[in-house]
Amino acid sequence: MEKIIVKLLENPENPKLKMKYVGAIDYATPKIGKDGKVITGLDELSLDIIMMSDGPEKKKLQGEIKKEREHLEKILGIELGPHSDFWNSFFIPLSDEEFYLDPLNPMDRLKEKFLVANRYAAPSKEDIYNNEDFNNCIFYLFREEEEMSKKATKQKRKDHAKSKLYILNEENPNKLKIVAAYLFGFANQSELTVDKAYSLVTEFIEDKDETIQRKNIEIFLDIASKTPEELSTKLILDKAIKKRIITSKNKIYRRGDFPLGNSYEEALEYLSSPENSGELHSLIKEVDKI
Repeated sequence: MEKIIVKLLENPENPKLKMKYVGAIDYATPKIGKDGKVITGLDELSLDIIMMSDGPEKKKLQGEIKKEREHLEKILGIELGPHSDFWNSFFIPLSDEEFYLDPLNPMDRLKEKFLVANRYAAPSKEDIYNNEDFNNCIFYLFREEEEMSKKATKQKRKDHAKSKLYILNEENPNKLKIVAAYLFGFANQSELTVDKAYSLVTEFIEDKDETIQRKNIEIFLDIASKTPEELSTKLILDKAIKKRIITSKNKIYRRGDFPLGNSYEEALEYLSSPENSGELHSLIKEVDKI
């Protein structure tokens, strides 16, 4: 089983530096939860678990935590409940020096649960940015095989998006222009050349910010999978808004006195529905007249 590395977050302004000054040491000691109990990571009756909605997932999690705690108690020969004296003197030094946790080592398994439960370390680097529970963490757990798998998955998704873009450029350039117009809000796809559309979309799916890049890739793949009719409906809606044929007030989108929806998304959904095709065709005629 691969070892876990406890790492310190890099300084975003200088990746060669860490988030703490060299040699600084923090001592991770048990925190007290809102229920007045010590946070251990091994308490199936902790407040955050109790507050979960009752169901199979909650029961399964409680069972797993209880089983792990009882297993570690047996191996280590100590009581690990939240009221145990063990936690009175327990601490883990944290510094700019990364260290390993061995999943086969009972004390290291205890440390892993403890660090995450007390929010000293995020379960992964991604969780620091994507999970508000760990936004303030500067330490995270690194699992090489898991991270390599995630990296490969991200790369495959990016390769898929670039492949889809290339195929559109070669086989359906007109749809590529519509996709670009859809993405970037061009009122008329004639404002775009195929090369400009290709360049804009390429920049979109290769954004330097990894979080934004992942979102952009999914947005592009979703839009590229839509039919030309679905794409055209959004472009018609955008034109109608630009020409003030459709207006919004208090977040309600209207065509004249007729409400289309309580948001842009609802208005688009309304016009995209086959049963409202008459309204869409009427709108197209009006947009083309102005």
